Amino acid sequence: MEMTLFNSRTDLGKFNGLDLDKIYHALPEYPKGLLRHHLPLQELVLAMFSILVTLPALIPNVYIEYGGKRIYPFLFLMVILPPAGGKGVIGLSRLLLADINLKLSKEFDEVNRRYEHEMLVFKKNAGKPGSPTLPTPPKMPQVIIPGNTSAARFIVQLSENGDRIGGIINETEADALSNLLGTELGGQSSIILRQAYHHEPISSARKGNRETLVAHHPKLGILVAGTENQLQALFKQGSQDGLTSRFAFVEPEGNMEWVTPRPLGTDKPIEEQYRQYGRKSLELWPQTKDLDLEVQLTPAQWDELDRVGEEMQRQAHLEGGVYAVSIARRHALMLVRFCTILSFFRHIDPETCKVPSFKGPIFPTEEDFWVSKELTKYSFQKALDIFKRMPGPPSIRMNHTRQFTFYTSLPQEFTMPEAIEVAAKENIPPRTKDRWLKEFVETGALERLARGHYRKCHVAEAALAEEYSPIN
Repeated sequence: MEMTLFNSRTDLGKFNGLDLDKIYHALPEYPKGLLRHHLPLQELVLAMFSILVTLPALIPNVYIEYGGKRIYPFLFLMVILPPAGGKGVIGLSRLLLADINLKLSKEFDEVNRRYEHEMLVFKKNAGKPGSPTLPTPPKMPQVIIPGNTSAARFIVQLSENGDRIGGIINETEADALSNLLGTELGGQSSIILRQAYHHEPISSARKGNRETLVAHHPKLGILVAGTENQLQALFKQGSQDGLTSRFAFVEPEGNMEWVTPRPLGTDKPIEEQYRQYGRKSLELWPQTKDLDLEVQLTPAQWDELDRVGEEMQRQAHLEGGVYAVSIARRHALMLVRFCTILSFFRHIDPETCKVPSFKGPIFPTEEDFWVSKELTKYSFQKALDIFKRMPGPPSIRMNHTRQFTFYTSLPQEFTMPEAIEVAAKENIPPRTKDRWLKEFVETGALERLARGHYRKCHVAEAALAEEYSPIN
């Protein structure tokens, strides 16, 4: 049986509103070389988004200026499918980075062996004249970052990757990422993910050795799949969760068509096609990992971006209210990130894997910009639909004036010892104080920054002050 390749067809048609035929033929050859091996249309769509979210790990320092800041092409993506809906496709894209990850691990092992030897020498000669200085432990950067990890280990990995190496979380089960966000420091993890999306500095102090871990410009992509029921576990604040608007969404409409599992008779299984591209990634890696290259939109493309952004913002506000506006604004940012990815790989021949010598900034083709716009508009509509289905957080209300007085007496940002001191002054029992703090967090009146560390919500303060001012 001979396999039909997509690049020999002109009848892909549309899928869930996406003009797949036009999009596929407008893509650069590099991603298209993998997509030709995906036959079902839903599988093609999932593979396309997955590959585009994974490729930025190869170009961590290619950027575009947006809103006065350097923006790198890393994206957060969630695929929503029912059980046995085919979400395993996104796991294939891990193979694109597997060889690079293995190379980084081997390099770390070699350096770590030297470090362990130097530590033995240091301990043996400690206190002796002319003894060696304490060796510095090596860092272990990784381009594949596990989502099923603790908040503390996650911060360590971002720090060890530093400013120059990006990482991708790829999980076919959203529960893995939910575990990170559901730990005791889960609130802190959500903040870290939001900061990482915008490459904002992230730091954390470790008690043991009084070390401060810092990632000055973290570069992180997320690719995760889950069911509708797993949405709430991932985005705990529902429609007002700030992490939600930073995700692109793919949610194929229900498809009851049976897809045969029969072997296609091709020369290589699909996993081997991805492993082959993983070897291409390893060829590109030394050429691209330190490449500082700017992508610039043309004036006409900026005009179109403004038009699309305003259109999405009007629709978001009309259908979802003020909290939905962030979905539109961040999807405009996603558009330029998609554009950055496509613009770079437009210059890469998958056969030679040679990176040309760039003499200056590169510009997206009209095809690059159009494809980016279509993928963004698709995700925006899905994100808006999901936003409207999400429950809002519990209303921010106090049961009585005494609870409100306790809240207003707390500092704008405070620790547990300070809360204990305020409760003692107000004659509030410890168990009542703990229950109220928990309620404040659940309703959004407080944000938990870390264990025993809280910050008041300005919007909640204003709303509560207006509601309780007649009483006081």
